[in-house]
Amino acid sequence: DEQEANLNVPLNEKGKPYLATYEYDVLPKLLTMHPSFTLENLAPPDFEPKVGGMAFRDDGKLLVSSWDQDGAVFLVDPDAPEEQRVKRIAEGLHEPLGLTVVDNRIYVLQKQELTELIDSNGDDIIDQYRAVSYDWPTSANFHSFAFGLLPKNDDFYFLLSICVLPGGASCPEQLPTQGKLLRVDRDGQATIHASGFRTPNGIASGPNGDIYVTDNQGDWLPANKLVHISEGEFYGSRAVPDEGVIDRAETPPAVWLPQDEVGNSPTQPLVLTEGPYTGQMIHGDVYNGGVKRVFLETVKGRQQGAAFHFSGGFQGAVNRLVRGPDGAIYVGELGNPPNWGEYGKPWYGLERMQWVGNNAFEMLAVKANEDGFTIELTQPLADSITLSPSDLLVKQWFYYPNEQYGGPKYDDSVLQVDSVEIGPERRTIRARISGLKAGYVVYLRLDDRLRSAAGNSLWTAEAWYTLNAIPGDSTKPAVAANANNEWRDLFDGKTLDGWRNVGGRSDDVRKWTVQDGNLTLVQDGVFPMWDMIKSAIFGGPSGDLVYYREKFRDFELSLQWKISPGGNSGIFYLIKDETESTSWRTGIEMQVLDNEGHKDGQIKTHRAGDLYDLIASDPETVLPPGQWNEVLLRVKDNHIEHWLNGVKVVSIERGSEQWDKLVAASKFADMPGYGKSESGYIALQDHGDPVWFRNIRVREL
Repeated sequence: DEQEANLNVPLNEKGKPYLATYEYDVLPKLLTMHPSFTLENLAPPDFEPKVGGMAFRDDGKLLVSSWDQDGAVFLVDPDAPEEQRVKRIAEGLHEPLGLTVVDNRIYVLQKQELTELIDSNGDDIIDQYRAVSYDWPTSANFHSFAFGLLPKNDDFYFLLSICVLPGGASCPEQLPTQGKLLRVDRDGQATIHASGFRTPNGIASGPNGDIYVTDNQGDWLPANKLVHISEGEFYGSRAVPDEGVIDRAETPPAVWLPQDEVGNSPTQPLVLTEGPYTGQMIHGDVYNGGVKRVFLETVKGRQQGAAFHFSGGFQGAVNRLVRGPDGAIYVGELGNPPNWGEYGKPWYGLERMQWVGNNAFEMLAVKANEDGFTIELTQPLADSITLSPSDLLVKQWFYYPNEQYGGPKYDDSVLQVDSVEIGPERRTIRARISGLKAGYVVYLRLDDRLRSAAGNSLWTAEAWYTLNAIPGDSTKPAVAANANNEWRDLFDGKTLDGWRNVGGRSDDVRKWTVQDGNLTLVQDGVFPMWDMIKSAIFGGPSGDLVYYREKFRDFELSLQWKISPGGNSGIFYLIKDETESTSWRTGIEMQVLDNEGHKDGQIKTHRAGDLYDLIASDPETVLPPGQWNEVLLRVKDNHIEHWLNGVKVVSIERGSEQWDKLVAASKFADMPGYGKSESGYIALQDHGDPVWFRNIRVREL
């Protein structure tokens, strides 16, 4: 008992240590390329880059920095003949593990310096190496790296790893900026943006433009993880002895990546824009190998989600991912002796993945419910398939960070699956599960007997879900104080509380109802558009549904929608008031549409995601009718952004010269109140067609 009391381990309700294990039972890793992609080797013979950074110039040529003794940068023309494809343009850089291009200017991150590479005479060869910043101390330690280089809002973001001894333990002495996410402005001044990292070899902008970072298992990190960055937050590593670090509260990861199961050395994330995966993220892994995929959702104001194996079959270990101007995914690979790399593979490589269609049958998403999970599939189940609880294996455990290197799973247990139900379109599996606990990692595995309607077997059948919170009734009112700019629900999934028809009464809502947790517009009468036409011509309440409790000025709105075949709807914001029964006379609209099935799909600026009648969304990322589309709508100081399925598709300054010209050329030219309100209401459009909305959340900026 005395020995147990001295251990830094979690204790159960009886005051005894939880049972711990390092054991796992998972499926074999993927060894071949994902069926929805082709893979092409871009490296000519004798070109063996250990890729530390990649970025594209404006002319479509790829810049590659190599993490080797030469510290070189190469210019690659991906589609040129092999003998003309690669040109060495810079050298002598010290561990160049970050590379980016801003306004066609090249920046590279060395271990000790952020450097601009300048070609002064136009021959592509770098003539000047200009120090942008070296405003941080540097260690000669073999494991102290400067990782990544993310440009954002006129600043650069990158990560410094901690000092590590041979064998993996943290050095007893650390520099004050180690284990930190730094932000460097264009004057070269560095500030600490977030802290608590160990070996964070991956940074990228995520689906909503926020920063995401991957980090590597070690002391204080019982497993690998993907974290969603907020300024000033602490992410777990206490190796650097900052004041008060031992007692700091840790921000949990969005996703744990359990060691050797689905992670070991995670690397740079990238947002997918391909097919049903649009808005999800992938990342590589140097030791576990291949590419992993992550689905995220927000529950009770915090991100969480599921990790999946996505693809194998690469020449080397995947370190860097970048989207090319051709829409392809470019893959940079590396490794290092004695064993940092994917077993049996070279320590270098440069390849290109290209989408060829939704050819894989697998779990698309795992979404938490109050009593279990909903598993979404990429393809419908075969009609001949029936399911029972035995078709789903579910385990859960939790991690307890401490000074121990890595860490075991605590309270590892198999859970009872009470029931499973196949959705009406056979693309979802609703599983009710007893005993789920917040703060645990949940492992889910489908039986490999499942087949799609096309006869495909499961490409991969397992997922790891990080259950930071369990959805359910909140103890807070719908309109709560929001001092910390947290997300809050505008729709509780059960009632129309807070909503009414524009110009109508809250006790007499027409046409809109709640079905299966969705805010649903049902068709009503033989002429469903009559309400819209009647209110526009004669006045009175319209069928549009407004959140009437408050106006919003600087905010983000997040929701999901799906439209019926041939359907039309919209999301209005900054509506001045309800004196105009038609929301579009003062409010701005993000279009909701079946682009292929509705006649408005033939009109530029009338398609899904568009700022209606003003700006066409670019690129087009909408999913077909019946599938859920993810929306983020951002308004800040008159800057408006539309994001659809994780991709920014519209960006405009309200009140700018460009804005005024667009309005003058639109149907709103003769509406003096259009788009003028400093703050306004949010509403959903009744255009007569069935449409569904869910997970409607807002946060003030």
